[in-house]
Amino acid sequence: MRTNKLNFLKSLTTSTLLLAATMGLTASGCITSDPFDDIGAGFDCEADFEAKMDSLQASVDGLISVSGDIRADVFLACQNIANDLGADGVPAMDPSSATDSDLETACSLAQGAIDAEISAGVTIDLVIEPGYCQVAAEAQLSCEASCDVSGGCDPGSIDVRCEPGQLSGECTAECSGECRAEANVDIACEGTCQGTCTGGCEGTCAVDDGMGGCAGECEGTCSGSCSGTCQIDAGASVTCEGTCKGDCSVEFTAPSCEGELTPPSCDLDADCQAGCDGQAKFEAECVPPAISVAVNAMANASLQGTLEANLPAILSVVDTRGALMVDAAGTVATSFGNVVAELTTLPGCLLVYSGDFAAQASASVEASASVSVSVTASASVGGSAKGG
Repeated sequence: MRTNKLNFLKSLTTSTLLLAATMGLTASGCITSDPFDDIGAGFDCEADFEAKMDSLQASVDGLISVSGDIRADVFLACQNIANDLGADGVPAMDPSSATDSDLETACSLAQGAIDAEISAGVTIDLVIEPGYCQVAAEAQLSCEASCDVSGGCDPGSIDVRCEPGQLSGECTAECSGECRAEANVDIACEGTCQGTCTGGCEGTCAVDDGMGGCAGECEGTCSGSCSGTCQIDAGASVTCEGTCKGDCSVEFTAPSCEGELTPPSCDLDADCQAGCDGQAKFEAECVPPAISVAVNAMANASLQGTLEANLPAILSVVDTRGALMVDAAGTVATSFGNVVAELTTLPGCLLVYSGDFAAQASASVEASASVSVSVTASASVGGSAKGG
């Protein structure tokens, strides 16, 4: 009997469902009974399944969207570099229409053009002020609370759940870890400066200020000010007039997490948790790195400008966005496939959810693979520029 009911429910067309719905109406148009009281008896959709389905559908939507955004960003950057350096055969379509194959072609040509410059004797010096991503932690906590339909799970808070050393925010006291300068504002630094060091450099300074101090990249300890991120020496702490990442001697103001949230103390369904984790990462707000480029006189006239304009998008995928997305993309695609397979065994849920789930599952797998393609292509181009 259960199999017959399931087959009947699956075979209902939209018009049949509408007809069934009208069976519960009186002549006055008032509903007197649930039209599915008989055909749906025993076919409720459990709240825990709805929670994980909703979690994963939102995560899959985010995955597909961010996958397309990353592909478009990387394609455009590679397209620009290849064109600016005079490569032939560069795909000419709009970035939003580019396929993974188009991206691989454009990035291969960009990498080849950079490598050709280096082979001709060009040197490329990069000063990189690192980018970063802040996961949508509040979205994850809210989603996790919905996963526990009994209401007994406390997902915790950002400052408790953020991976050690990855919490960031405004620190009104002493910061240890990293201090990140705001735009156009240098910060005091006693440690390793990723950016321009002004003042003392215990190591090799790329640019001498003419007065015995440093005014460029410092390979060593910077004792002065830093235009980018200062990795504070172990055991030291400074007043950070920017964003502190790591530990603050008082509570952070408006804390954010630049890593992952550790699992909650309560036991949640793994697929529902995967959807929440994916939402946090796919909705992350990312700031690309800032890059300054110096090349020698043998370089193509366009090389410095095109690298400064386009490498930030490429290195952002390699060093921040990509690392955040790749694992989550694969996990979400797998979990969504699991839940779609489970849906086909739940007659009541088939009445709640509609759509081409096979197509959605396939799209999530393709999006996951596309993220990996973008990261790999970006690493190749970025590696050539860094190696130069």
